[in-house]
Amino acid sequence: MKTTTIERVSILGSKAFNLGGEYNEKGQQCAAADIGHGLVYFVDIARGLDYFFECDLKVSAIRQEYLNNQSVHVGVDDYASKCDVRQALEALAETAPTL
Repeated sequence: MKTTTIERVSILGSKAFNLGGEYNEKGQQCAAADIGHGLVYFVDIARGLDYFFECDLKVSAIRQEYLNNQSVHVGVDDYASKCDVRQALEALAETAPTL
């Protein structure tokens, strides 16, 4: 497994989307953010999961990484920044279209 360490997590761009899984009445609401360093930070609020992927901020690329378990381990020196970004992405995921 590849490991990357970054100082802090900050959002450069983000989007909300639904991957279509039938985990609840809203489906599988997700959000992702380009955090720089060639990384995307992804949250799936239906399943309570979050991952880092090396891909573009495109739903097709994120889906490919997610379904093929291609996450990368990212150490974050400022853990509070990761928590803040996750909270923001979870709120954004709530705005994703429902099934």
